[in-house]
Amino acid sequence: MIPVNIKKDSIRVYRLFLLSWLTILFLITPYSLLQAQENIPAIVKKIGPSVVVVQTYDKEGSTLGQGSGFFINEKGNVITNRHVLEGASGAEVKTADGKVYPVKDVLAEDKEGDLILISVVLPGKEVRPLSVRVSLPEIGERVVVIGNPL
Repeated sequence: MIPVNIKKDSIRVYRLFLLSWLTILFLITPYSLLQAQENIPAIVKKIGPSVVVVQTYDKEGSTLGQGSGFFINEKGNVITNRHVLEGASGAEVKTADGKVYPVKDVLAEDKEGDLILISVVLPGKEVRPLSVRVSLPEIGERVVVIGNPL
């Protein structure tokens, strides 16, 4: 397990970046949103490999908690909720196919938005990141929110 180190000087630099990724928690690509109204299982199957469980540990290696996150790029960067990592000495992510990767570092955090950007140690390009939609949904438009493990 690798300790989680927060780089406080990078918070402001990445705050806007993290806020833009927040939209992905509620939005799927335009095509996916249209499909979601009729075929949610297909959307879950498509998005599932990008969603991870973030497991946190204390100094003794005991489990503290868990939350959901998602890959944003092939380098292994994951966005999750900040409170998931709060007080943790170490963390790892588990993918839908059962692979476990240690968290290497915290790249940025947004305390007010409860978001955190972490880097994960990957042996290669083994992940499929989510794409981001930059526009907001129409009023009344359906959205799909996918978490892990549920």
